[in-house]
Amino acid sequence: MVLKDELGPHLGMDIFMVFGLNLRRLRMPQRLTQEAAGDLMQLERAHFSRAERGVQNVTLKTIDKVSRILGCEWSDLFDKKAASAYAATLTTKSPRVAKPKIAPRKRKRARYT
Repeated sequence: MVLKDELGPHLGMDIFMVFGLNLRRLRMPQRLTQEAAGDLMQLERAHFSRAERGVQNVTLKTIDKVSRILGCEWSDLFDKKAASAYAATLTTKSPRVAKPKIAPRKRKRARYT
């Protein structure tokens, strides 16, 4: 018997998150932007983005479009182990590099004589 903790911390995620992570995992190597992938699948970019983040429910038609466009099987989109492994490789937002502060210009006063 395999315990949940042995497989990694991300396997407790719901089916929407699994689908979204696999969607991104399969889209990125093809160098498709969310907008380009959405256009190919006849989906709005916002809808595609929500599906990829795991907050949007998708229909069977959408799953079929995704699998055809990305060249994968339906089962690849619901693979928990692959989603967990991919999630483990993701990092949080990279720290922003502070811009150098520039001293404000001193305004010259107009001289009235």
